[in-house]
Amino acid sequence: MGTAERAAVRRGLDSLKPYIEAFVAQHGLPPQTAQRADTASLLKALLAGWEHTYATHLPRVARSYVHELLDVRNRWAHEQPFSKAEASRALDTVEQLARVLGAPIGQPMPAQHTVAPAPHPPLRWSGQRALMREIFSKARRQEVEAIREYAAAERAGKVQRKGNKSGLSAEEYAKALIRDGLKKGWLT
Repeated sequence: MGTAERAAVRRGLDSLKPYIEAFVAQHGLPPQTAQRADTASLLKALLAGWEHTYATHLPRVARSYVHELLDVRNRWAHEQPFSKAEASRALDTVEQLARVLGAPIGQPMPAQHTVAPAPHPPLRWSGQRALMREIFSKARRQEVEAIREYAAAERAGKVQRKGNKSGLSAEEYAKALIRDGLKKGWLT
């Protein structure tokens, strides 16, 4: 299973390792231990020390990134395939975690954009959060405009929800997505 997507995920996880090493060494884990650990062990160390050490230094959303990347790493280790959308999401999460761990904002991540975008959506992103970040940025943080654009993108099939148990309209869902992004820090 040597697909381009799996290779991109591997490069992304590898590019994250130095940021986790530096962070955990700065906040408690001995530097020698951090340097010998693989990415999965470092992600597990972040979770293990979350309550006592890392929660005071990282936003809550970072813990979600760590959980997601542990799942990605396990899928990669068990040679499961990744679709282009899954690989792009994984790389986006790698970048988000690296940024909260201290990666410089002005420089691209080594793994950034290593998977070609899927041919369908004309927009650059395929996930709900990523699409909302792009729209919110283009709308210059104007919520009404961002809600309108996101709802139009959902209706056009550029992004899909996994379910709609609460029966929210596209506009209501876009508004909830903005609130979530501003509250949790992924919409910056």
